[in-house]
Amino acid sequence: MIQASQCASDNPTYPPPPMDLKPRLGDDPIVDCYQWFNGVPVFVLPNNKLVSGPFTASWQAVNAAQRAYAITWPQSTLSKVTISADGRSLSGSNQYGGKDTAMRISGSSGLVGVWNWDDVVTSKVTVVSSGTSTTAGTFTAVSANATWHGAWKEVAGSPDRARLLSLICP
Repeated sequence: MIQASQCASDNPTYPPPPMDLKPRLGDDPIVDCYQWFNGVPVFVLPNNKLVSGPFTASWQAVNAAQRAYAITWPQSTLSKVTISADGRSLSGSNQYGGKDTAMRISGSSGLVGVWNWDDVVTSKVTVVSSGTSTTAGTFTAVSANATWHGAWKEVAGSPDRARLLSLICP
């Protein structure tokens, strides 16, 4: 038996949903398969769920007449990054296998400053410390499509290794 899907995944670890989950007459208009902003297929299912690789989210209609929807992704992202010896770049990864790289725009040492950050999308990330702390703080990331906020803290007291924890993602 051969199955085809308009939005098939090349990764056998995360196959697309079965064909019987394709949109049916009476399904909400959002039910379908989409190519997401990061190039990954996202399957919007009629049971108010979204599936994209290992990630599952939920959706709900906000305004049916305007075809407006809210999508909630429950996964927080934890990135572990290392700042280069000259303090001008950083690199690392997150728990989902995403690679983080960034070049400093402003600031002189540690994580505090402004960065051109590249992960799933390219963003401008502004990192600030909390009060007088130089080992923890918050960040704001702005990409072409979204803005999100989170918190960061140093790992094991090393000023060259920082941990960013995304707390709020739109």
